[in-house]
Amino acid sequence: MGRQRRPKGLKLPPLPDGIGEAALKKALNIAVVFIFLAAVFFLAKAFIQRSDYFDLRAVDVRGMNNAGPTVSVTSETMRAYKGRNIFNIDLKAIGRTLQYRYPDAREVLVLRTLPDTLTIIFNFRKPVAVIISTDGRRYPVDGRSFLVLNLDEKQLKGLPAITGVSVRYGDAAARRSDSKNLKYALELLAEIQKTRFMSKYVLSRIDAVDPRAMAFYLEDGLEVRIGNEHFRERLGILRKTLRDPRIVRDRIKYVDLRFDEDVVIGPK
Repeated sequence: MGRQRRPKGLKLPPLPDGIGEAALKKALNIAVVFIFLAAVFFLAKAFIQRSDYFDLRAVDVRGMNNAGPTVSVTSETMRAYKGRNIFNIDLKAIGRTLQYRYPDAREVLVLRTLPDTLTIIFNFRKPVAVIISTDGRRYPVDGRSFLVLNLDEKQLKGLPAITGVSVRYGDAAARRSDSKNLKYALELLAEIQKTRFMSKYVLSRIDAVDPRAMAFYLEDGLEVRIGNEHFRERLGILRKTLRDPRIVRDRIKYVDLRFDEDVVIGPK
């Protein structure tokens, strides 16, 4: 057998003079800058965390409905954290505690306001309707089925009623109802509020005792039977029906929109 020849190695062309030295200088410059920035960062962090310039001296509470809870949150937060560096305070823990204590709040934000203040912002739920239970009790509710209980009657003025709903908590801590009937009623309410022509009518009540026969009532007494589906399309049919010149509103007791083929109008 013939003797195998050793393969030749790949030879790279030599670097031009000065290239290796320039790359080394550039790497050293980058390393120096990095070390400088890291030192500045750690020194600044140490100053912020240890300087009494950032010790808590004030609490600013915003979004509360009245002065009593505002004073309570302010005094309790100051009692717990006064004199502590605001960068060493667990803001999320404060927010979670306040969210539990005030379940009507949709969100509680706790922010640092330099140099020495905590700003606590409450975003409260806004009721869109009032559930009237079979025993006559009233439960304000927002658009996501959360009950909003710490309100006075002035804040409920003008809200439509929802009947036929059993009030029970699916989420007890947040007081959220798990009623399917309520879910259908709130979906209908949302569609009514988005429908432009309905803005000239006053919605009085939604009856959700039987979702398949769900109906709503206008302030003038007109009953609209709409069921629990196709709300947008059926409201469009209602608009055309009420605009029909042959219709005399004062002589109508109800309009039934649940049938695909025909609109059923019940006389008084």
